[in-house]
Amino acid sequence: MASSETLLIPVPWGHISGKTYGNPNGQRVLVVHGWTDNCGTFDLLVPLLSKSFYLVCIELPGHGESSHFPVGIPYNHIEYVAAIRRVVKNYLKWTKFDYLGHSLGAALGSIYAALFPTEVERLIMIDYVKLITWENAETASYYGAYCKSF
Repeated sequence: MASSETLLIPVPWGHISGKTYGNPNGQRVLVVHGWTDNCGTFDLLVPLLSKSFYLVCIELPGHGESSHFPVGIPYNHIEYVAAIRRVVKNYLKWTKFDYLGHSLGAALGSIYAALFPTEVERLIMIDYVKLITWENAETASYYGAYCKSF
């Protein structure tokens, strides 16, 4: 699974860059990198995985070749999850998928899966450190509604 196809996913502030690998009809896996990194993080892992997967590796806003958020939009977990939501729902149009994340990508995957549990079938987290806890269900519902608005 060494060859890849480059992605430029349009978003209101520019684009989110990425790469795809594998069989477009295969098991869907969204792949998200860690802190100050890019989708090249997975270049050594991808050849070891089954060719039956369809891997979509994205670069978070402000990372790799992806556009930065506009001035005034903070780089925080919720804004990143909202960006991931745009990719999944508006561009890929996926309703179910597996999520593979490293470091920050793993943290974002845990938030995404908590907010949208019917979408993430499997959550694979590499080098994850717990970063966020919500005090109550209302807070989680608020952030879920915010991310759904995209």
